[in-house]
Amino acid sequence: MTSALGTQGARNALTLLSRLAQRKPEARPLLERLLAPRLNVLAEPALDVVLETGEPCGEVLAEALEKHAELRLSEQVMVRFESARYRSSPALRRTGLSVTRRALETWLARDDRTVRSTANLTYLWHNLGFWLHALGKNAEALEATRKALFRARFLAKHKPERYRIRYAMCLETYSARLEDSGQSTKSLASRGEAIAILRELALEQMDDSVVMDLSRALMRQSDCLKRLQRTEEALELAREATRVRRELADRSVAFDGALANAIDGFALRAKDCGQLQEALAAASEAVEIFARLAAEQPGAFTADYARSLSNLSIIQRDSGDAEGALASCKESLVWIGRARSRYPNAFDQHVASILVNLGLTLLELRKLDDGLEAMNRAIAIRRPLVREDAVDSMERLALTLTDQSVIFEAMERYEEALSSIDEAIGIRQRLAAAEPEVFELRLQRNLRLRDRIVHRTR
Repeated sequence: MTSALGTQGARNALTLLSRLAQRKPEARPLLERLLAPRLNVLAEPALDVVLETGEPCGEVLAEALEKHAELRLSEQVMVRFESARYRSSPALRRTGLSVTRRALETWLARDDRTVRSTANLTYLWHNLGFWLHALGKNAEALEATRKALFRARFLAKHKPERYRIRYAMCLETYSARLEDSGQSTKSLASRGEAIAILRELALEQMDDSVVMDLSRALMRQSDCLKRLQRTEEALELAREATRVRRELADRSVAFDGALANAIDGFALRAKDCGQLQEALAAASEAVEIFARLAAEQPGAFTADYARSLSNLSIIQRDSGDAEGALASCKESLVWIGRARSRYPNAFDQHVASILVNLGLTLLELRKLDDGLEAMNRAIAIRRPLVREDAVDSMERLALTLTDQSVIFEAMERYEEALSSIDEAIGIRQRLAAAEPEVFELRLQRNLRLRDRIVHRTR
């Protein structure tokens, strides 16, 4: 069948069958029979079909590659994943994992201890960690990244001029996975080493890609410091990252999106330090840049624009402009809806964050019923996303339950307020037991809120 169709005809057939299987699951075997016999020819075109149609073509492609892909095909597909267009697609995550595992199994079976083999294994373990994290398997992602770091350290020691950058990037990724597993203090130290290396390389090489890597590491270290309540240090690193990215954007418009992201992060860190006027100016600048980029490249920047609008509304609310915050929130929901129309299974946490922000803004405006509805919707999104090995997912739910209890309290629905805050306390007790330097203060705030609610019931 496929030989008669030709490559373009088979690709068109994949598209048609994928859309048919979305409506009629019984058509999925037809998709499997079309793809499997000519996997070497159709695997790469199928990536574009998945981008266009989503599931079930993504699942079928992942399963076929996992069963049948040889090293050469796996490596060809991995090259395509170097493009953010493919790497960022939720429907292609299993495919990315499948080809990486197949390639890794092949290289491990060779038991080759050469530098070339070690470099390939470093890349593959690092890639495996990326895909495992994208699929929510944080414990496995941490272990895979640890194995990449071990090999990258060896490479950097023996050939620093070539592999120091790879070691720095493995350190950065390892730091992120440590944070995911509730080890923020260790993450801070690991990323500090990465930043020191990247600073040296940026000065030595004057390479924009290295400078960009440095700015990313600075932003993530700023976020980690904020998590540890070290807000002034977090602000200074965010300021440095923004300065670095502004210099890049001055040289090329290709860095405008990265600049806007940095400005957005800086605005939130300035807010944390009570510098509301500076925060508002920065958030407004980020929104202006993302508005232009979303109009020019909607597929790439619509979700970023929505997030930036939501961040602006937080700062507007803290600055006393609740009406302005409400308008920004509502516009943010419109734009995140547009992003979800392109990728229906993505951006759940984005939507939940915007709804939480909307709920708190409506609380400020004393529109309590509407505020509670927004908060309930956020909880309905976040509860199924909680994973015991993903600290952030647990903390997001705890935070949203806390906000829900505040709205219940304002409505004088004290029993429901206690139910919400008790669930939040239960989550934060578990988190504080594992990482007290991050969560103990938040737990104590919850306990004080509970005492206040109990007092009002008397």
